[in-house]
Amino acid sequence: MFDFKNKTILIISPQKWGKMHISKHHYALELAKKGNIVYFLNPPVRQFLPKIRVSKNEKFDNLFIIDYSFFFPYNLRFHFRTLFDKLLYKNITFILKKIKQKIDVVWCFDTNLLSGFHAFKNTVKIYHPVDNISGTNQKGLLESADFVFSLSEVITKDLQTYHNQKIYFISHGLSDYFINTEIKKEQKKEKAQAYFVGNVLLASLDRIVTKKIITENHNITFTFIGAYDYSSNNISG
Repeated sequence: MFDFKNKTILIISPQKWGKMHISKHHYALELAKKGNIVYFLNPPVRQFLPKIRVSKNEKFDNLFIIDYSFFFPYNLRFHFRTLFDKLLYKNITFILKKIKQKIDVVWCFDTNLLSGFHAFKNTVKIYHPVDNISGTNQKGLLESADFVFSLSEVITKDLQTYHNQKIYFISHGLSDYFINTEIKKEQKKEKAQAYFVGNVLLASLDRIVTKKIITENHNITFTFIGAYDYSSNNISG
């Protein structure tokens, strides 16, 4: 397996950098902690940007955030995919020139943007889908990747019908904070504690059932951690 130390890594994410951190944000942070230089490519903004912006993250070392827009209509993706891919290839080359460093690893979590890793030469290419693949462009990513990771055994099994040798199951991780935190006896509360950590604004969250569980369990304290308004939510909702 590849050694992820002292490398320059480009992470392609379908969710922008912000207060809420999910898998791709956590991977970026952990890779940066190991001494890698990490560039986090935000999804393209719809309004025109005069130039590609590469900014150093003020809070975390070794982490840079890239903002950009397309120089062509985004809707081409849905109507003229071949033309979209050719123009996107050009867009990616502009971004790589802006970085001014050789990319050792490109790690793609966005399953809809690219149709393959053709713009990345002499680079370790990782495709990390979190859902089952179905589109032609997604299969193109799978075909051109060096490694394919999935956090679901069901998805992993499905992907292995394409390329059995390079598909790896990687489960959800746990940060050092939770591993190293000791709960002292005097800190334990009488009531049981239930925590939800995630996107409270998800449309798929069954709010009726959630409220029913809370109101029917008075012996449990429920704590929800996550964005509760759209202005502070950088993922979806």
